[in-house]
Parts: sequence; structure tokens; C-alpha cells
Amino acid sequence: MSQVSKIVTLGRMVEKLKRVGFATKEELMSTYGDDYEQASERTFQRDLKKLREEFYIEVSYDRGKNRYFIDEDSYSYIDTLLQFSSIVQTSQVMEQLATSGDSQVESMDVSEYGDPVGAVWLEPILKAIHQKQVLDLRYHAFGKSEKAYTISPWLIKFSRGRWYVFGWVTDAGERVFALDRLLDVVVVPGDFQKSKSDPKSFFKNTLGVWYAGEPQEVHIRFAAHAVPYQQTLPLHKSQYLVKEHEDGEVTFGYTLQINRDLINSLMAWAGEFWVEKPVELSNELEDRAQKLMKNLKNK
Repeated sequence: MSQVSKIVTLGRMVEKLKRVGFATKEELMSTYGDDYEQASERTFQRDLKKLREEFYIEVSYDRGKNRYFIDEDSYSYIDTLLQFSSIVQTSQVMEQLATSGDSQVESMDVSEYGDPVGAVWLEPILKAIHQKQVLDLRYHAFGKSEKAYTISPWLIKFSRGRWYVFGWVTDAGERVFALDRLLDVVVVPGDFQKSKSDPKSFFKNTLGVWYAGEPQEVHIRFAAHAVPYQQTLPLHKSQYLVKEHEDGEVTFGYTLQINRDLINSLMAWAGEFWVEKPVELSNELEDRAQKLMKNLKNK
């Protein structure tokens, strides 16, 4: 089994455990698909080791239940593996379609995936993160002049159709840069500034890539017909149930920073939700709605 296929297999295994909670060794090994009959106990143990050492996901054995489960401390790393596995599977499908010699590719529309511009910088930045190298970035932000930044890169993040790099910028602290706005990336001599905590933790309570201020408890009440969408595709992974109302409406809670991405996401459900708290968020949305009405009237 190739390393690429192994990622897909590990993703299926973790997805199964996430869904059912506990699973036997045989149930987990069934995710090997066509390779199941050739898989051995040694293969299974190697895969558990790979999950632990490369993806920080600890799968433990419960002797009483005679089943495996994912340790609670590992849950923050699950989404990364599942998304990685999804990307790999998508890449495999696209490769098969591209070499099939027929028109199957016409049956897919990935136009909303986002502008691929910037992906060219993924390899050198990922290499720099792994080797702890300092980079000079030549960056052209929207509406501004080109500018050079020296960064110790910590994390590559994908959000809303764009790739971003997050790290420590000399004389500026933590910064986020969109890869599609990069003009050049060069490795330079310098002391790599390590992150004092897991870089992913900076975005734990943030929708998108822009973090600002301390996270707050957010309660959103959704109209009944919008509830199934929120249940199957949560606004944020911190989502939890606050209250089910008699009219079918549901209040969901989140632990989030109040930023532009949150405002934009909620505006997509305009007229189908109510902000129960905090007042700050309600005021921001009201201000946005008033500006929208003013613009529409001026037209």
C-alpha cells in the first residue's frame, strides 16, 4: 500500500472511531478495503503507531469492552487528518478522471473550491516549517504597496478557498499571510522563532484565519428549516446544543471570537436566525444590516 493510500486508510479508520466511539480490531481493519485479507496484526499496530507519532492521534484499547477508542486529548487533531485524507482522495479521483480518456471530468464542477493561485508556495513553506528555516516573503496586500517580511513559519492553513501561512514575523509578532498574495519566498539565515504553544490553538476559537480579542460565548437561535443545515454542517466545531424550542427552532452555542468571518457567515442566513448573546455581535450585525439597507435604497 502506498503512503498516499495509507493516509486514506488511516482517515477511514479515524472517521469510523469518531462516528461509533468504540470499535473492534476487525471493524477497524475492515477499513483497509481490498487490502484487508493481506493485512496483519503487525500492519494494524504499525498504523496505530503512525497515527500516534505522525498525526498525534492516540488510539487506545479498552480491555473491558474489548474495543478501541480515540483518547479525548487527541480529538483536536482529528479534523486535520480527515481533511488531509479528503484532499488525497479528491486528488486520486481527479487523477483517474484526467487519465481515463473519456469525458468523466465533465461530470464534476469544482469551481467553488477557490483560486488555486498561491499553491505554488506550499512546498517551499512546508519544507521551511519542517526544517525550521526562516523565510523572506515579498507580499502584496490588497490596496497596499509591496512589502518584505521575515517570518518563522509555523502553520499552513486553508480557509474559504485560500491558503495561508501563519508564523512569527520579526518586529511584528504573530501574523497571517494569504499565499495568493505572495510574490516571492526565499530561505534566509536567521534564528527560527519557535511557537510557545501549538500553532493550531491560535485558531481554536476563530472562524476563518483572522483572530481578534478573547473568545466569547455565542448563542444563535436558528429558524426551524435552518436547523438541519446547522446540525450537519456546523457554523464552527465548538457548536453545542443550548435549547430546542417548541416551534422547531433551536439555539446553538459556540465559543468564538467576534470577527469579520463570523459576521459574514451569519449574514448568509440573514432573516433566519437571532443572536441571543453577546450584545456586541448583535450590534455588529444590526450595523451591517443598516448599511445594506442604505445601499439598496441609494440604488
